[in-house]
Amino acid sequence: GTLTINGLQKKDHGIYECVVTNEVATLTARTTLLIEKTTPHAPGNVTVTRKETFAVTIEWLPGYSGCSHCEQTYKIRYREKDSRMPNWIELPVNPPNARKIQIHNLSAGTTYEFQVIGINDYGDGMMSQIVEARTKDGYLDLLTQPMPTASPSEISTRQGKSRGQ
Repeated sequence: GTLTINGLQKKDHGIYECVVTNEVATLTARTTLLIEKTTPHAPGNVTVTRKETFAVTIEWLPGYSGCSHCEQTYKIRYREKDSRMPNWIELPVNPPNARKIQIHNLSAGTTYEFQVIGINDYGDGMMSQIVEARTKDGYLDLLTQPMPTASPSEISTRQGKSRGQ
């Protein structure tokens, strides 16, 4: 038989299953329906893979690009969580086809919310789930840095000797 579905929309994408049952057996046929010429689906598995004092690294998996010939690029949205300034900052991902980005110039010891958005010729796609990350506290990072092995007097002495030779 033939199954025809009319009036498809982007939201109709997904896995469809046809089940036929009789007294002898049950047969199941499964297929994935992709709607062409649409904006990208939301990126998945958005993960914060590294947290630093003033930066975080985010990785993700691409969603369906929206069409078989579409090139998908990305942008990141982020903001401080529970801030008085609730506006999102948008940042294009460069290079455009990357699946990982490090976001710099963040505040130490601050919780941020992040989303990834796919973009193609048809426009901005669906936003990923929001993920949260807290940057490291600045004073803790300074305490964990190795201290110099020479005392200030030894450094001064060495510099003085090298100038006189």
